Amino acid sequence: MGLFPTATAKVAWRTQTISYQIVIYWGWFELVRVRPPCYTESVGEGRKVMKMSEFVEVGFSSEVRKALADFVAGKALEAEGKAKKAEAEKILREALGEAKVAKIGGAVAYKLVNGSNRSADLKALAENYPEAYEAVVRVSEYDFVRAV
Repeated sequence: MGLFPTATAKVAWRTQTISYQIVIYWGWFELVRVRPPCYTESVGEGRKVMKMSEFVEVGFSSEVRKALADFVAGKALEAEGKAKKAEAEKILREALGEAKVAKIGGAVAYKLVNGSNRSADLKALAENYPEAYEAVVRVSEYDFVRAV
């Protein structure tokens, strides 16, 4: 039992039962989803078992709840920004026609620049030269925040 009074509610949804903990504090209440003590989370081709010690309840922190909302909103804005940028680039390229430089009021506004990328076909390298593939390929593991 924590600092605040709690109650548990179970909700049947589709084929599963989801448990929620109702936390009441200072005249407010919040539903907190209760995860099983141990569940599996898919990681690549394998399975990773999440232990209870890997969980922390952060629902009482208004700073964390705001940060999570900002994070989710930021991801949405990022996707929206990419779409707007792609549409704007299409219009700007059409306006250029065959030219390389566009002016507005006599001043250069934007221009088309050339670039290049180099990349390696790792699948072909692994198939044709497995020793070279093993010698040059690096795997970097990292973690990141994913809102669920």
